[in-house]
Amino acid sequence: MHGRVVEVTPAQDPALESFLAGLHGRELWETRLKDVAWARIDPEKMSTFHNPGAGVGG
Repeated sequence: MHGRVVEVTPAQDPALESFLAGLHGRELWETRLKDVAWARIDPEKMSTFHNPGAGVGG
């Protein structure tokens, strides 16, 4: 994936903050992760690869 990195502030996005706190645990979120820098990638280009010869579950 190619794109642009955008800094995000979970405190300004309650849904994102709730997701991250649920993912990492409320205690860890409040004590260590809440104030670190967070970012997302705004995608501009995405590539895929298909190899039919590889088989699935193989």
